[in-house]
Amino acid sequence: MKKLIAVIVFCIIAFDICIVWYLTNRNDAQYKAYYIENAAIEARSKNDINTYFKYMDNPVTVKYHYGHSFILASTYADAGHYDDAIRVANSFEKERNYSYCAQYKTAMRFLCRLSDVVSNAFYSNDLQFDKNIILSYIYFKTGDYDKAIEYDNQRIKPRACFSARLHAEAGDIKKAESLLPNCNSDLQHNMVSGLIAFKNKDYKAAEKFYLQAVNPNCDSSRCYANNDAYLYLAELYKITGQNPKSAEYSKKVLANEPYNYKAKLFLNKAEK
Repeated sequence: MKKLIAVIVFCIIAFDICIVWYLTNRNDAQYKAYYIENAAIEARSKNDINTYFKYMDNPVTVKYHYGHSFILASTYADAGHYDDAIRVANSFEKERNYSYCAQYKTAMRFLCRLSDVVSNAFYSNDLQFDKNIILSYIYFKTGDYDKAIEYDNQRIKPRACFSARLHAEAGDIKKAESLLPNCNSDLQHNMVSGLIAFKNKDYKAAEKFYLQAVNPNCDSSRCYANNDAYLYLAELYKITGQNPKSAEYSKKVLANEPYNYKAKLFLNKAEK
């Protein structure tokens, strides 16, 4: 009997050790992803976009980490790497992220990981990546507005401002104007109004609206909110023959995003 008890105790202890090892093993792909993603974020902060792509574009991140996948795909699109953007968007499967547990020492890492296991066992994680959001954005960046509208129409939650912008880009001014009243962002409303005026070749009105779409509180390096308005202004000034101004606004975008494909394109045209 004592031998049997000893064997049972030994098995229990061995099992517990295996569980602890499994939950805290630093070779776990999720734990490795934590350090890889941090390296990618640091590289991006230094405008080293190629290193950012190299590290962030890894199997764990693109399949299971919603936030990083979304940003990676949109950054690929902004940089003109459209095939990579579409690939990343379509690679996401389901949110499954416990990589942050890697930052703790063994005991705390075990508790962190155990909490994740228990949470997933008793609570359903239904957070899904609405691929239509990012795919509509990617095709918008490629200039395939019909495809962008197709995905935008399938997204779970409508967004009137972006939808109006897509239809204006596609030349469907009436549809854009019908959506515009539902755009609750003043800055976005002004930007779409400027785009509609631009499509109607009312360049003075377009300039007025585009300038009103610029947030004066977000006009410094590392502030990305004005980039779309800057790009529209760069395009407008190029069309109207104001190359120095076109170059100025292209450079404003490149100060934040040195990899921005369209800003590089407008700057190149303005400086010819």
